[in-house]
Amino acid sequence: MGPLTYLAVFVMIWWITLFMILPLAKRKSHHEEGIKLTDGSDPGSPVKLDLMKSIKLNTIVALVVWVMFIIVYNMHWVEF
Repeated sequence: MGPLTYLAVFVMIWWITLFMILPLAKRKSHHEEGIKLTDGSDPGSPVKLDLMKSIKLNTIVALVVWVMFIIVYNMHWVEF
């Protein structure tokens, strides 16, 4: 595998882990906080969305999974 393939694998792992990390954040909704909604607002939307924290955590998790993939691939424990 070349460097471009390694990058593509990392991007795929990053997107997969993103959808596993996003639901883990404990975000309170407008309904749970008792905040009055404006017209067109969803009561389940988070009051404070700290997306940067989730992205940083996701990048760390994706890097760990990616390094494990690289080790397994280079040791020929799994053939593709």
